Amino acid sequence: MEKAKFVSLLPITGVFCIVGLTLAVPVAWGTFKSRATGTSTATASERWEYRIIEFGDVVIDVRLSDQEIREAEKLGVQKARSLEDRFNQLGQDGWELVTFGPSAAAFKRPMR
Repeated sequence: MEKAKFVSLLPITGVFCIVGLTLAVPVAWGTFKSRATGTSTATASERWEYRIIEFGDVVIDVRLSDQEIREAEKLGVQKARSLEDRFNQLGQDGWELVTFGPSAAAFKRPMR
């Protein structure tokens, strides 16, 4: 009798949870805020873009110079002195933290 092979669904489930929270939190918060103030929080034409940062994809090194970080970004590599520095950089670029988990964070900003 051949044993069935099982594939771990944990990584796939984690991604769907992050994406689900990324989409659900802004909607839930907007609904709560509009009920609390009696006003709409967004126009129908307002569109958002989302960015998920997986912590394993960010190279963290306290010795990095600003020039090294900029050169890495040109090549599509995410480098930072700390995760806090990376989050601050995203904030300066207009990204807003939506949700944060043990291995990733999701950001949003108005569509440009």
